[in-house]
Amino acid sequence: MARPKKDGQLRHTHQIMLRLTDTEYEIVAENAKSANLTLAEYARNQIMNKTKANHRRNYGLPFNI
Repeated sequence: MARPKKDGQLRHTHQIMLRLTDTEYEIVAENAKSANLTLAEYARNQIMNKTKANHRRNYGLPFNI
């Protein structure tokens, strides 16, 4: 039996290509492993958390955007 399809809003359809040095990659990989997350999940969480904080600080947006 095939796996059920995810809801359209839950699918990750866009990609961001990113180059890292060996040292940067090792740091990110170790942090992801320590958090029991895949590299993609860890990077996604970091990007989303940092972006929201920066936008609030720089543009005065409300906390719960």
